[in-house]
This record gives sequence, C-alpha cells and structure tokens, in this order.
Amino acid sequence: MPFLGVVLIGGVAGHMLQTGVLFSPLAAAPSLMKLNPSENISRIFSSQSFFELSRSVVKVLLLGLVLVFVVRAAVSSLVWIPSCGISCLALLTGNLLFYVAVWAGSIHLVVAIADFAFQRWQFEKRNMISLEEVKREYKENEGDPLIKKRRKQLRSQLMAKNPIALALQLHCLEGSESMGDHDSGSDDWWRVG
Repeated sequence: MPFLGVVLIGGVAGHMLQTGVLFSPLAAAPSLMKLNPSENISRIFSSQSFFELSRSVVKVLLLGLVLVFVVRAAVSSLVWIPSCGISCLALLTGNLLFYVAVWAGSIHLVVAIADFAFQRWQFEKRNMISLEEVKREYKENEGDPLIKKRRKQLRSQLMAKNPIALALQLHCLEGSESMGDHDSGSDDWWRVG
C-alpha cells in the first residue's frame, strides 16, 4: 500500500511540474450537452475510436500469440526445472523474459508506426480545406476577379496610347517650370533622344 501511495504522489507531482495546476470550473460544471446521445454515439463510433479499439485488440492478440509461442518453445526446458535447481530457473526465466521483451517491443514498434501513419493521415484529412475555402482564400489574397479584369482593361487602354506622349503629359501637369525654356523658339524640347 505505501508503494502505491508513492506512485500516486509521483504521478501527480510529475503532472503538476509539466503543466502546472490546471483547474477549470466550467469543465467540471454539469451540462446537458454531455448527455446528448447523438453526440456521444457519433464520438463512440467514429473512425478514431474504431482505430483505437482495433489497435488495442491487435496488440493484445499479438502479445498473447508471442507468449504462447515462447512458452510452447520452452515447455521441454520447464519440465526439467525441478531436477535442475534454482540456477537453471533463473537462467530459463531470464531467457524467456528476454524473448518476450524482444517480441513485444517489435510488435509495439510496428503498431506505433501504423498508429503514427494513421494519426498523420487523419490530421491531414481533418485540416484539409474545401474547394469553396480555396476560392474564398484566393479571392481574399488576390482580389476580386471582376476588379482585376477592370484594372487589366484600364492598363491595356493606357498602353494603347503613345507612352512617350503620356509621360510628357504627366510631366507637363506637374508644372511648366521644369520643362526648360519654351520661349527660345525651339520645338525640339519634347523629343526623346
């Protein structure tokens, strides 16, 4: 009993060191939504819970098979333990535990890889955006297609005019003082190059 108390205190202390003291009265408050059967049934029969159940069943079955095969392979050695003594018992038990640990570790590794692949696939599926969201995001980032079309029309109309004459018109609108001496009688002031 004291050992369980030490384990309990160690677990609580480790949790508090990692996350601090978390207390939320809203989470503990009674709610009728928690009793809603449709939400609970959909949660119970979701793909996530089905995968968790199948993963646990596969692990238990495979570990059971490992134990059966390891013990079956060691039955002939187990029969001779009474005549061999304690030293043989320790050696045989160590070998059996080693084989069980190696096989159990291998099984857990394979199941963990499958679990990681499933969790990643489910995360990507859950965070995938729909076609409507892609269109809305494109419209927000790139602007409304109708406005872009109107801008393109205005740009093409501006480029249809002579760009040098347009630049000179803009330059003249800024002020005629920067144009130089217009009264010198020369009409070459507007030519480029």
